[in-house]
Amino acid sequence: MLDAFHHQVRSLPPPTRTLLLLAAADDTGEAATVLRAGAELGLGPGDLHPAEERHLVSAALTFRHPLIRAAVYHGAPPAQRIAAHGGLATAHAARGDEDREAWHRAVAASGPDGVLHG
Repeated sequence: MLDAFHHQVRSLPPPTRTLLLLAAADDTGEAATVLRAGAELGLGPGDLHPAEERHLVSAALTFRHPLIRAAVYHGAPPAQRIAAHGGLATAHAARGDEDREAWHRAVAASGPDGVLHG
């Protein structure tokens, strides 16, 4: 079943796949946060229409099935997942959610940043 969802996701336009990746990487389920992160990458709400038309997500960015979320996230190349987490970190920072910002920055990090906190 996961392969079937991978196929559906791969057939979507790249901007749509990026927004779905942001939604899959985010744990809040808040469409506004995902769209804010998408805006950082030059994407808009209209980029979601192909996924909505195929009933992969609702307008509120709720995945129709948990395996769609897994297919989106794990089917994306690591560089795209890192970029998605970076965008989500920025979106959470704008909301003042420091915990989620830190978590997404950590996932997006390629190694230690050299800054010691003490």
